[in-house]
Amino acid sequence: MGAAGSGALRVAGQPYTIPERELRLELNRAATERILPAYSAFHGRFAGFGFSNPEKHVRCTPQEVEAALQAFYQVHKDREARLTV
Repeated sequence: MGAAGSGALRVAGQPYTIPERELRLELNRAATERILPAYSAFHGRFAGFGFSNPEKHVRCTPQEVEAALQAFYQVHKDREARLTV
């Protein structure tokens, strides 16, 4: 995913911490279940639409969106250790 695409999935560049592992996993699952099917439908409809500049309108594949969602809810091991202490 390019620099422009990765920024589209951030919440105004603000970091959020969810220290409870189970809550973080549930939020990840819920977000993925809601966002991925909708984005996949959008991508299927408009990826081959014939825009003069397709990268401007369809920046990510569904796989890239899924990977970004997974990364959004991950906590680095050293940070998780600090949160649980």
